[in-house]
Amino acid sequence: MKLLACRRGWSPTGGAERFLQRFAKGLMEEGVETTLIADGRWPENEWAAGEIERVSCTDPQEFAREVMGIKARHPGTCLFSMERLPGADVFRAGDGLHSAWLDRLAAEDGGLGNWFRRRRKMHRQLLALEDRLFAEPKLRVVANSRMVARELMERHGFPESRITVIPNGYDPLDISAQEALEKRNALRSSLGIPENAVLFLFVGSGWKRKGAQVLVDAFRRMDHPQAWLALVGKGRAKRDGHPRIHLAGPVRSPLDWFLAADVFALPTLYDPFSNACLEAAAYGLPVLTTDANGFAEVLEQNPAAGEVLPVPRDAEAWAAAMTRWMNSDRRDASKAPLENIRRHFTIRRNVMATVDFIRTNFP
Repeated sequence: MKLLACRRGWSPTGGAERFLQRFAKGLMEEGVETTLIADGRWPENEWAAGEIERVSCTDPQEFAREVMGIKARHPGTCLFSMERLPGADVFRAGDGLHSAWLDRLAAEDGGLGNWFRRRRKMHRQLLALEDRLFAEPKLRVVANSRMVARELMERHGFPESRITVIPNGYDPLDISAQEALEKRNALRSSLGIPENAVLFLFVGSGWKRKGAQVLVDAFRRMDHPQAWLALVGKGRAKRDGHPRIHLAGPVRSPLDWFLAADVFALPTLYDPFSNACLEAAAYGLPVLTTDANGFAEVLEQNPAAGEVLPVPRDAEAWAAAMTRWMNSDRRDASKAPLENIRRHFTIRRNVMATVDFIRTNFP
């Protein structure tokens, strides 16, 4: 079995890129040869699963045409795309539906902003690509949550028989308890965070969508002297000089932050299935997020592992939730269900389910 994997851009902190790297590693272990189709931004040293075929253009429609030309040079291969790419054999809807994201954004921002937004060329192109993609009669879709699968069926009338739901997977690094404690203490000490303080952590890019400011506003309402907040990633938030709010900026790996934190919080407006939530859970952090995150389905199965809050995003509600998770007994009770999440949502399970789906539909 040979695979063409398509992802246009590159971000060193992007969840989709991290997923594709892990997925490709799992494919290698299964003996699946994989060629990456990407533009010039993807670094050579960040792809170890096979060759990279470069696409020069950045326009979405031109990009799609050039990828189809590459596919024609690889007869008999399956084109597994993480881009909205008419002509793909399998589309992994890891970014969800652009139309669903715009509708959620419109509900939060108001109608006039949505009117202008939908007339921008980029949004019109992406919506048109989605319409063309999901009209393809042979397309198969891998959704990483039931939420995305429902959106696809409701918005495009896409047949359920051609969709499979395969949640993301993650394998945490195997580090000793002593090393984890040392990393935790070192980072907390560097920030002046007391040992008995509770550190809430946010990790992500695209802070408007993921709700960084909502979290900052909620934290300020808590006014709890033992609570601290760290925001990791690229974005903006007004903390007004609060002494217990730390803006870390982008980091290559959030591992030390996961080890240093006590609770993970992501007030996202739309996330098909947050990798950051899964990573945090794998390192033993209870997760607070919204019902607009596919990861909420994991918490529905493991309710003591965190808490799901409704959208629209309400800073008062988030302040109340964060205050509840200041309780050490509540955090201790999350350990067993978090361990269950860590054991179940692995890269191997994800890869095997995806490969089985591809082999069944493209023997």
